[in-house]
Amino acid sequence: MNPSEDVIFEILTRLPVTSLIRFKCVCKFWYSLINNPNFISKHLYNLNNKQNHLHLLISRRGNITNKRILSLSQNDTFDVFINQDFPEYFKDKFGHIRLIGPCNGIVCLCGYPDNIVLWNPSIRDYKILPQSQIQRLVGSTVRGSDFGLGFDSKKNNYKVKMLIIMR
Repeated sequence: MNPSEDVIFEILTRLPVTSLIRFKCVCKFWYSLINNPNFISKHLYNLNNKQNHLHLLISRRGNITNKRILSLSQNDTFDVFINQDFPEYFKDKFGHIRLIGPCNGIVCLCGYPDNIVLWNPSIRDYKILPQSQIQRLVGSTVRGSDFGLGFDSKKNNYKVKMLIIMR
């Protein structure tokens, strides 16, 4: 990068995600820069080092539509800056959704039995994880499950762990 691109890089890594989404449309260079893994890591580092970054994620059903809605609030005022429906993938799959996380802004949405999605509500993007390939015992039933979400910094990848209780 040349010096002016370095300045743009530093400025953009300090902006909120909602601004970055809009700025992807400025030009091809900005689009590729904002999607670059190094940029994303630097932006996350800057975000995590801010002094006031309390976030609260609330899941609720709308009064009239009974649709699932997520509200993401920030700072001590709890002003809502994101108010959105769950990803389309979940609307017809199942009723009960468990929220796991967040971890670096990523939320794990889990539904029965093996429907798992990693979701970034700030950029409204999600990734459907493949269903578990673990063979279940014939005649057994699932009594319960638990999930965990973490980040592997060595591999720069998120990990979802699932514990299934069988009978």
